[in-house]
Amino acid sequence: MNPNRKRLTLALSLMGGMLFISSIFALHGALLTSIIRHFHLESSAQGLPSSLAFAGSCAALVMSFAVIGRVSRPTMLKCASGACAAMLAILSFAPTFATYLIAWLLVGVALGFMDTLLSSTMATLYSGKMATRMMCTMHMLYGVGSMLFPPAYAFLMRSGIAWNRIYLFTAGLGALICLAFTVFARGAGEILPKNEPEFSFPLLKTLLKNGVLPLLMIANFCNGVFMGGATTWLNRYVELRFDVSLGDLALSFLFLGVLASRLLLPMTPIDPKNYLIGAGPLAFIAFLFVILIPSRIVTCVGISLAGLILGAMIPCMLDFGCSTFPENTLMITTPMFLAYYIGQTLGSPAVGFLESHISLAFGVGTCAAFLVVNSFFCLLAARRQRNQQYIK
Repeated sequence: MNPNRKRLTLALSLMGGMLFISSIFALHGALLTSIIRHFHLESSAQGLPSSLAFAGSCAALVMSFAVIGRVSRPTMLKCASGACAAMLAILSFAPTFATYLIAWLLVGVALGFMDTLLSSTMATLYSGKMATRMMCTMHMLYGVGSMLFPPAYAFLMRSGIAWNRIYLFTAGLGALICLAFTVFARGAGEILPKNEPEFSFPLLKTLLKNGVLPLLMIANFCNGVFMGGATTWLNRYVELRFDVSLGDLALSFLFLGVLASRLLLPMTPIDPKNYLIGAGPLAFIAFLFVILIPSRIVTCVGISLAGLILGAMIPCMLDFGCSTFPENTLMITTPMFLAYYIGQTLGSPAVGFLESHISLAFGVGTCAAFLVVNSFFCLLAARRQRNQQYIK
C-alpha cells in the first residue's frame, strides 16, 4: 500500500474514532432523566457521572505526558478504544451507583487518551489548508454522531429497550473501532514521525513561555464549560420547558448546526482566527433568544443557529495551536484537551447547582456566556502570534 493510501485509511479510522466518542458523550444527555430516576439523584449529584468521566479524561491527559514519545500512537488508540468498550459493557448491567461512577471514571480516562490522539495524529498526517479541512471533517463526524445518536437512543428506549441496555450498542461500536485501529494502523510508522519528542518539563516550559498555548488553553477551558453544561443539560432544559419529544431532539438541533459549521467553514474564505474571535459572542446571542423567548420555533431555530456559529471552534483552536508548533502536535493538543476537559468537568455540576438555587435557564445561559470569554482569549492568542511574527 502506497503512503497516500495508508495516510487515507488511517485518517478514516481516526474519523471512526471521533464518531465513537460522540456516541459516548451523547449518552449523558439522552439517558440523564432515566439515570436521575433510577438512582434518585438530586442537585449537583445529577451531573456527577458525566463530571467523573471528564475528570477521568483530565487524569488521562496528565498521564499521557509520561507516554508521549515512548508508546506508539496506534497502540494507545487500540488500548483506549478497547477499554471504552469494556467499561460500557459493564455499565449495561446497571450496577450500584458507586460502581457506575467508577466505570464512568474509567471510560473518561480512555476517552482522554483517544481525544488528544485523534486530533494530534490528524494534524501530523496533514498540513496547511488540508490539515484544517481534515480536522474539520473529523470533528464534523462528532457533530453527525451527536445529532443522530440522541434520537436513536430515544427510539430504542421507546421501543421497550431498558435504558441501561443502550450501553451495549455503544460498546459494540467501540469494539469495531478497536478492530479498525488494529487493522488500518498497520504500517503507520511509515507515515507518522519515528522520533517523536518525548515529554520533558523544559520543552513544556518553552511551549508555555511562547504565550499562545496558555491563551488557547484558557479558551478551550471556556469551551469545555459550555459543552459540559450543554451536552448534559440542554435536552432536559427543553424537555421541562416544552415536552419530552422536543427535549429528545434538542441536542440534535445543536449538533445539526455543528455539523454544518464544520462542513462549510473550510469551503469559505473566512480566516479561522477571525472566525474564532466572532463566533463566541454571536453564539451567546443565539442562546439568549432561546432562553428569553418561550417559543418552540425560536428554540429549534436558535439552538441550530448557535450550533452553526460555534461548531467549528474546537477544530479551529486545535489547528491554530498545532500550526503554531507543527513539530510538537501531541505536546500541544494534550494540554489544550486537558483544559477543555477540566471545563467540562465543572460545567455539568455547575448547571445542576444553578438549577437548584436559581433556575435551569440561568444555568444554561451562564454556560453560553463562557463562549464570549472563549473568543476573547482567542483574540489575545491571535494578537500574540501576530506580534511574534512581526518581531521575527
